[in-house]
Amino acid sequence: MKLRPALALLVLGLAVPATELRAWDADSREAIVLAALRLSPAADARVPTEYRDRILQAVREGDGTGSTSCFVRGAPGTAKDPAVQAAELAASILAGKAGDRPYKRANTYGRFLFFLTEVAVPQEVLQNPCVDPETFLNKNILFIREKRPLASLSADDLRRRGAEAAWADAGSSGLAASVRSAANFVADALLLLPVMGAADAKDEGPSLWVLNTIDDGRGGRRGSKISIGKGTVGSTGKTGDLYVTARGAQGTQLIGISERLGLLVLEWAGKSQTSSVRALLVNNDALCATGIVLKLGAESFPVPGTFAPWEARVVEFAGPPGVDPSQVRGAFKSFECSQVPSNGGVSTFRRVKTQAVHSPDLAARESEAKMPKSSTGFGAPRELK
Repeated sequence: MKLRPALALLVLGLAVPATELRAWDADSREAIVLAALRLSPAADARVPTEYRDRILQAVREGDGTGSTSCFVRGAPGTAKDPAVQAAELAASILAGKAGDRPYKRANTYGRFLFFLTEVAVPQEVLQNPCVDPETFLNKNILFIREKRPLASLSADDLRRRGAEAAWADAGSSGLAASVRSAANFVADALLLLPVMGAADAKDEGPSLWVLNTIDDGRGGRRGSKISIGKGTVGSTGKTGDLYVTARGAQGTQLIGISERLGLLVLEWAGKSQTSSVRALLVNNDALCATGIVLKLGAESFPVPGTFAPWEARVVEFAGPPGVDPSQVRGAFKSFECSQVPSNGGVSTFRRVKTQAVHSPDLAARESEAKMPKSSTGFGAPRELK
């Protein structure tokens, strides 16, 4: 994605021209909300079941302009600050004033969710004209439930938490981390609303694997089409061939990362001002992983502790930003141990897998990891995938 020159932004307090502050596109907003509801059945139970289609439509165009492309925001604390608007809608819902009819309530909840996603917009998106951020196209993005309870639904608390999405520098890893952070932020905010569905719904859903299974041939001629199989074509309801348009020559099919056995480095999100890196690691194996050392050229980055089978965890350390995760090498050891993740890790054993197209099918059927144990002997060093 081609970015304009960096704007002089300060997400938490500088006055900036409102016309320069942009937003997620409609597909990304909808996917963030759907990911939040799938990651947390408890959050889903806080959203009205009637007129879900209207709720999602309001998520796509919730500023009331009818536009599904861009929302132009105001500076923090002003009337068009999305944190202020989300807080006002939350106050209405908590006061029982969301609407006296199901359709009106659906619209209120949809606009609330719209503004929540807009509180959590990273700088990569803020600095774009927001015609098409291509958030999911040809990217691997893993959603896991990372619980960080909010103190309240006040504008200040929402703004502070939403700023986490702007932490990482631009790049595919930074954008992936921002999308996951935004979905978890939405789920955490919903948990402060009254229950409308199943009272016993748990705050624990499956992991969501948005997979890049297409090599789009960026080195060749633009405009060629890549088949992604059969499906419903547009609004016709008919089944036919589905394609994505390549940025280069005819692409090829790739093996999804969810099918790769071993320890995976899915993100390397950095922040240049602090020389800090947050890496998303997944132990995609029925064995535990320990003695993990990540290597980038001559530099080594030890990761303390043990990863349980199927565990995903974000680890933070000092390192160079802007690194393609596929360039990271390293080693680890496998052995049998407890199945329960620790140290903030999350199990990905329950998983939903969908292709990385503009609007990933986050309602796809859930499955379980059914990969064999690694054939490598216990304790023997293994290379990173």
